Amino acid sequence: MVKEGDIIAGKYLIKKHIGSGGMGKVYLVRHTLLKIDYAIKFLNPFLFDDENIRRKFINEARIGVLLQHPNIVNVNDIDIKEDTCFIVMEYIEGDDLSCRIKNGILYEEEICHISMQILDALGFAHRKGIVHRDIKPSNIMLTREGKAYLTDFGIAKALSSAGLSLKKSQTILTPEFAAPEQISKERFGDVSQRTDIYSLGVTLYYLASGKPPFTGDTGEVLLKHMTETPQGLKELNSELSEGFCAAVERAVKKRQEDRFQSAEEMMKAIKNRKKVIVRKNESLPVGELEKGEEANLEIINYRRQRSLKWIIAIILTVIVLSVITVMIRTNIIKNKVEEKQYKSKIVLNEINTLWKFKTGGSVGSSPRVIDGKVFIGSDDGFLYCLTYVKGEMIWKFKADNSIYSSPYILNRMVYFGSEDCYIYCVSEDSGDLIWKYKTDGYVYSSPIVSNQRLYIGSYDNYHYCLSAKNGELIWRYRTEGDIFSSPFIVNGRVYFGSKDGYVYCLSEIKGELIWRYKTGDIIYSSPIVKEKRLYIGSDDGYIYCLSADYGSLIWKYKTEGSIHSSPCLSSDRIYIGSRDYFIYCLSVDDGKLIWRFKTNYYIDSTPYIYGDYLYFGSNDMNIYCISAKSGEPKWENKADGKVYSSPYIYNERIYIGSFDNYIYCLSEK
Repeated sequence: MVKEGDIIAGKYLIKKHIGSGGMGKVYLVRHTLLKIDYAIKFLNPFLFDDENIRRKFINEARIGVLLQHPNIVNVNDIDIKEDTCFIVMEYIEGDDLSCRIKNGILYEEEICHISMQILDALGFAHRKGIVHRDIKPSNIMLTREGKAYLTDFGIAKALSSAGLSLKKSQTILTPEFAAPEQISKERFGDVSQRTDIYSLGVTLYYLASGKPPFTGDTGEVLLKHMTETPQGLKELNSELSEGFCAAVERAVKKRQEDRFQSAEEMMKAIKNRKKVIVRKNESLPVGELEKGEEANLEIINYRRQRSLKWIIAIILTVIVLSVITVMIRTNIIKNKVEEKQYKSKIVLNEINTLWKFKTGGSVGSSPRVIDGKVFIGSDDGFLYCLTYVKGEMIWKFKADNSIYSSPYILNRMVYFGSEDCYIYCVSEDSGDLIWKYKTDGYVYSSPIVSNQRLYIGSYDNYHYCLSAKNGELIWRYRTEGDIFSSPFIVNGRVYFGSKDGYVYCLSEIKGELIWRYKTGDIIYSSPIVKEKRLYIGSDDGYIYCLSADYGSLIWKYKTEGSIHSSPCLSSDRIYIGSRDYFIYCLSVDDGKLIWRFKTNYYIDSTPYIYGDYLYFGSNDMNIYCISAKSGEPKWENKADGKVYSSPYIYNERIYIGSFDNYIYCLSEK
């Protein structure tokens, strides 16, 4: 077999071995004349004499040449020698989804981003008359930038093009992802483009839940594909939208006519998944109800003829609930009187909008102000530098994707991360790029610089330590989950949370683990440390206080919602928002509730304490100012979009971003 340094076919230099499979090995090669990297797949010599295997191998090359699509791995060449053959393919730098899922289930947005690309590729192949027949995680590649590629058309079937299909007698499939018609043609009909729809549906189910719908030995799994209904996806992952679950569940219907009839139809359903309203005990004809790109999908109840006894039961229930409501109304008012009074006291005209600057996308990044300049990122991929007085643009720097990371400014350098997987350093004065460092995942975490080193987390599970001067890697530490949380550094230690549910403490110099503490769910919140105590929130709804030295629990307080907000501290109090609509004020000593203030929706914004008041945003599209001492409201200001951004106060002015695409500068009257 070949080895590094060999020249193949007089022009392909073997660089390294990058993968293996049942049929052979894959190598990274460099074309010696074109200076371009390719991947070469060699058929194992001992399989060369097997006609069916050799036919499969050649079939993959022929179809790969036929299907030139941006989300299909392109085939450039094939060569057959005396005892082996190889395919020259486009080199994709990334991992397949079977590797990606080992780090934990994917989030719905990421799954949908991948599936839309693969469906586009499948739609193209189907229009060419090609059915893949082996859609599964290991046949979908994902680059660092999030681009998905469909690969391995070795057992694809050409429905109308002669000379490309395998022998009819040959059956090759992957049991966990096989469609019923691949198992029994007599019961479920011929393989069609809807076969790929089924296998992709199973793949999405796996990515969203962490397991395929059916498990067991091969025979057992194949039987279940034909006879059993998968467990509801929503039962396995409650964070998924109803529309997404409905789309996946339709894709894996047993009968082909009950599935999406094309890749394009499934794409529309996934695109419009958040418009779907699902009512209990109703059928889910996703896709059938679409009336164009702007269709407002709603799952309609086909069981229109209700029995009289159910109508009567509903009426009686409403009457009883109304009576109960009247009986307890007085007690509710008494118990909530403080919140009701606070809401009634809110003044809407105590705030001036001095200026607002419109970006090209939603603004979830939090602003930083220094030397009279406002720095903030936007979903449009730009980092903006504005004058703090009038909001006039000084410069803007374009990344290759959205910026949710909040900038950090030091020594006339601005540091931030982007969804394009890069960590950037640009000039504070001009916005010119100084350096950038490529990670393997989205960078939502906000950086911190300490002792000429930059610390930041990434969605590739790593926490990075780079040289703040030139971006060279000093160390990186791998966790078991993506890192959204921003680090906090004190006393030679780096603290942060991860989506694996752990709070980590590493040594600042070498990145060695000192301790970690397991919470009950993933962590978006960023920690804060004061007087040897660490405070952080978790998606399990708890606010935690840990020993900064040892990671032991000192106290925890349970809210009624998950926590994405990060804490801020005064001398003796901790303030943090929750997705139960409340902002909480607790004692730092024992975690006892001092007060809580209710908004009208989630609070993901991190509160900012300034003087005697607390400032924060809410997903109800308001910016709030309340008393830090009592929680009594002073004013609220309405934006035109959700406010994830955290406020920053500079020279008595409040700076904050909103999902209405604006950056606001506010001033109290």
